[in-house]
Amino acid sequence: IRTMIATEIGKINDPVHRFFAFARERHRIYMKRVAEVSAPWTDDPILQEYRFTNVFRELDRTTVWFRENVRDELQNEPEVLPATVIFRWFNRISTGEAIFCQGDLFDTSPFAQYLRDPILRRANKQSPSNQVRKGGNTPLKRAILSAWGDGPYVTGAYTINTRYAGEGLNKLDGVLMLISQWFEAHREWFTQAQVWKQRQPTMEEFCTWVRSNSLGPFMAYEIACDLRYSYILKDAPDWNEWANVGPGALRGLKRIFDSVPDPLAAMRALLSQGRRTIYWPKAFPPLDLRAIEHT
Repeated sequence: IRTMIATEIGKINDPVHRFFAFARERHRIYMKRVAEVSAPWTDDPILQEYRFTNVFRELDRTTVWFRENVRDELQNEPEVLPATVIFRWFNRISTGEAIFCQGDLFDTSPFAQYLRDPILRRANKQSPSNQVRKGGNTPLKRAILSAWGDGPYVTGAYTINTRYAGEGLNKLDGVLMLISQWFEAHREWFTQAQVWKQRQPTMEEFCTWVRSNSLGPFMAYEIACDLRYSYILKDAPDWNEWANVGPGALRGLKRIFDSVPDPLAAMRALLSQGRRTIYWPKAFPPLDLRAIEHT
């Protein structure tokens, strides 16, 4: 009995054990909700009271919507790249419905109209398009305003900083300007997407390429994780070797390890531990590096 008690105390005091205990319980909650089990789905008071993302990003509500309504249809087409960039800048289902679900996705949707009209989407930081600056008559803005009026248009899950868009813009015009600037900085996106049909980039290479003044490492990694399930990054060799380590992930790592001189190595070590059944049941989907970073 003393040995059993000592073992349990050791688990409680082991931050690696606590990390995986949290992840296991969070995924069990997801499975119970999917199975339509009545709440409460856990005895853990913290998990009962507060909201946490799923262990697997692909199970989060917004990602599920994007996958089912946009990414699956475009997964083998170059247009999956700009669709993902545009959607993640708003990261809101209602805005996504306005942009992608009015008309045919490939031909008549506001998204398709936007891609066909380079004049409306072009702008740059020094001399922004007057149409975009004044709110413009772009297909994206018309669709969003007609569907959702006063908004909100943009996610509350993370901060969208529109300082690069220019002064005096509201949130919608600011984000539209940032999207326009991204297209200006990536005029070769279609050609590059065609090249990737022959040679896929690594996750790290793609995240370096997709960035711009206003699109930083956090959003670059979010976009890359979406495109992991498209032709562009489906075979990325560093999927379980490289990830963007943002401030949140680094804080989490510091709660587990005494020091974190190499955050990527620390996350790889956790992933390695997660392949042991003592930490992660075989009945669950296998962990990957994104799940470690996400958790």
